Amino acid sequence: MPFGTIPDYAFPGPGVRVTGTMPGSPAEKAGLRSGDIVVKLGDKAIESMRDFSDALKAFTPGAKVTVTYQRDGQTKTAEATLVAR
Repeated sequence: MPFGTIPDYAFPGPGVRVTGTMPGSPAEKAGLRSGDIVVKLGDKAIESMRDFSDALKAFTPGAKVTVTYQRDGQTKTAEATLVAR
């Protein structure tokens, strides 16, 4: 659980739609919520679940990452500090 999102595996993209977050996770602490679509982690564009997974693997626990996401048609950013699995 380096990030703590529950993704919508049926969402075709682009991006990864969040259906929820794990309690106490970096995603929850960053303010992500159901319906948000993650489109970027750090400087890595997120088009698919594979991109999302690969981007997370590139960071180490404790890394502070800027998360860019879409909510209600608006692009927003938040900071998240990743944790070890």
